[in-house]
Amino acid sequence: MDFSANTYRAILDHVTDGVYIVDTTRKIVYWNRAAEEITGFSAGEMLGLHCSESKLSHIDLSGRHLCTAGCPLFWTMESAKEHHEQVFVRHKCGYRLPIMTHVLPIVEEGKVVAAVEIFTRTSPKVYDDSLIESLSGAAMLDELTRLPNRRSMEGYLAYQMVECGKYGRTLAVLFADIDGFHHFNNTYGHAAGDLILKNIATTVRSNLKAGDRFARWGGEEFLGAGVVADPPQAIVIAERIRHLVRNTVITHEGRDLYATMSIGVTVLRPGDTLERLVGRADTLMYKSKKAGKDRVTSDIEAGEGA
Repeated sequence: MDFSANTYRAILDHVTDGVYIVDTTRKIVYWNRAAEEITGFSAGEMLGLHCSESKLSHIDLSGRHLCTAGCPLFWTMESAKEHHEQVFVRHKCGYRLPIMTHVLPIVEEGKVVAAVEIFTRTSPKVYDDSLIESLSGAAMLDELTRLPNRRSMEGYLAYQMVECGKYGRTLAVLFADIDGFHHFNNTYGHAAGDLILKNIATTVRSNLKAGDRFARWGGEEFLGAGVVADPPQAIVIAERIRHLVRNTVITHEGRDLYATMSIGVTVLRPGDTLERLVGRADTLMYKSKKAGKDRVTSDIEAGEGA
């Protein structure tokens, strides 16, 4: 017996689990009635949105925002494997719901053409959204600078590397280190050093475009990443960050203090691993140090990219 698409939709609209389907770009193409009842969002509000635009804002139990650092739909479509995960989603009214997700690939003729997420409430309890967001921030942000921490950045990079490789986009990565930071700390004290770190973080963060990341990698090291229109644009961004840092000033014990930054910048290449990509940017940063500090070194040539 053959069933029409409308028959399948009618069946799915009467199950008690939330069900939604996304196409290969992760645009929502189906949203059942249970999904409406569980989340408060109607099909009319969800259909046609990319899953990261849906306002569900999935957060896992360790505090990761999955839309930017580990989307289960994304990994299921890449691996063609099922995925189970317990997460929190945001209800339309603003609170958080604990749910269990079950993500399955839809395969036709050996190729993944869509994915379906089935989700179920795991508890009648609801959670204050600000509390969950604060826990997420504590897990994924550096305590001093409030920038993404290394763990958060590694998730973002892994996600962007697959995305950019798949869609032919250029991912730029810069590795930056504050020049003479240990001498700065020894001369002016750790309080002044912390203030420089915080001021640099605030300055750079406020000048990033949407979607770019600038993270504290460790100590006085920072890692930046983002999609650029062409590889040479990465050098322009790195130079802008260098100048921003050079003109960042703190007042400590009545005197103005400045810092400079050495930067290495590269772009994603075919076959790169996360370690190879970051390591190459790190090596280029050390070339900036050896060349006199307060400069950008790259291995980018016109036309080079992912």
